[in-house]
Amino acid sequence: MEGIERWGWRQALVETRNLSYLISNMTKTNHSILLLVIIVAIAGFGAWFWSLGNVKAVDNIPTSRLLVTQEIVELKRQGQTDWKTVSGEIQIKAGDEVKTNAQGRAEIHWGERGITRIDPDTDVIIESAPDQDHYITNVSIVLRLQSGRVWSRMLKLLDLESEVSVHTDDVVATVRGTAFGVRRGLNGTEVLVTESKVAVRGANETQGNEKIVSKGQLGAFNKTAVAVQAHMRELTAQDTWANDNDQADHQYDEELKTRMRKRLQDTERTGARSSLLARASERLHLKLAGENDLPLLEGGYIREHLANPDTLGETWDQDLSALNRLQGRHREQVLADIEARLFIDGTLKPDTQEKMHELRRQTLREHVRPELEERDIQPAQPEPPLTENPTPPLPENLTRPTEPLTPPIKLPLNPPPTITNLTPIAPIAPEFVFITNPSVGLPDTAMNLAIFAVFPDRRVNITDHVIFALVDPTDGIISGHTFTPTVSGQLPIKVTGKTPDGHIITKTFFVNVGVTTETASTTSPTINAR
Repeated sequence: MEGIERWGWRQALVETRNLSYLISNMTKTNHSILLLVIIVAIAGFGAWFWSLGNVKAVDNIPTSRLLVTQEIVELKRQGQTDWKTVSGEIQIKAGDEVKTNAQGRAEIHWGERGITRIDPDTDVIIESAPDQDHYITNVSIVLRLQSGRVWSRMLKLLDLESEVSVHTDDVVATVRGTAFGVRRGLNGTEVLVTESKVAVRGANETQGNEKIVSKGQLGAFNKTAVAVQAHMRELTAQDTWANDNDQADHQYDEELKTRMRKRLQDTERTGARSSLLARASERLHLKLAGENDLPLLEGGYIREHLANPDTLGETWDQDLSALNRLQGRHREQVLADIEARLFIDGTLKPDTQEKMHELRRQTLREHVRPELEERDIQPAQPEPPLTENPTPPLPENLTRPTEPLTPPIKLPLNPPPTITNLTPIAPIAPEFVFITNPSVGLPDTAMNLAIFAVFPDRRVNITDHVIFALVDPTDGIISGHTFTPTVSGQLPIKVTGKTPDGHIITKTFFVNVGVTTETASTTSPTINAR
């Protein structure tokens, strides 16, 4: 019996050990499973977090194309002599010529920049057109109207280097963004405007002699042996061509907004784009991105933010800074999306009017186009106070001016060597100060312009040695040193000339017209970089 009991205790001990081992193994297994679950969860979260910063590769800006809306329409390509009848849609390029018969109608869609309608019995040559459809800065569209009539509805672009012009044998009509028609007849050319303003000058006249045709006006221009004579009148209900195109422009605007919304939605990311995690993921992507990938990421993020106007205000300041670092195609794609958002909503976020003024100024001077940076186009800056022969104050502890400040100087025993072949010191380039009187102008009110060259020891009025010219002809009229603005804003004026000492000036300054509540009549100096 005692042996049996002893065997039972041993068996119980073995079973207890086995049970402990089993429990221990189960615990280790559970820990391993738990650890595996944690690792998988962390990896999944990391992958999801990283995906929040991924950028969709979207290049969906439409191209310029000719759309035949009513036959017969013929096209002659640049460098060719044969006319070909076309239908449907076809890509259009600089140098192409389009001709319609008595029933033919066509439209040129300039991507998202606007539209030109070609009426029956019209012959028009595309002398200049964008060679890269995604570019919206430095865009030049030039049409030569051989016969007939064309109507253009163009969106106002961000930069001041872009323009649209229609040429005839009589006149050149230039705009930056407006709705207008040009009609060529036997006795001259008519320009009709339903939005904004159009600057018109003679075909052989230089800039500065433009006549302004404003919204709701018709200008008839007859070429004489001396100059182009202009006759202005208000549009009436009898001007059916202008009225019909005005209605078509409103319909075009709504259709364009729909296409722009669709394009922006294609750019937009799915998921929690407005969350703090998404912003953090973007920052991580930017931190780890290589030199080649960084512009793609920055441009992609701005475009995605523009696609969601409800949260754009959260990132607008950062996006504006990133925009100024972008170059080339990435920058132009962003600017195209900004134009689209502005056209759709009229703003980018609440109270952004000043932001947009700043953006337009930055498109001129801060890396939107490298060539603009080379031209030294800069905004107006306050002039620092000028003093003549400034005398530095004496130190407070200098009580006796005759007291020697240094030990006596001993002359060297040998004379110094003779210095020959001295290199002449280049003259110091001046700073140029631009002044308007009054400091803040009003539309249709003359302002006097003046420019000074400021040297370290003197200040020279060089107004009579320079030429003032408008960057945008629709901003007003310049006659000599007098500027009469027709619009409000910060208006750029280009100044070219040479100082009496031979220093060349080619700079652009800004004139304030109705942009503040000031009514001061004193001069307001503006200093530009050397």
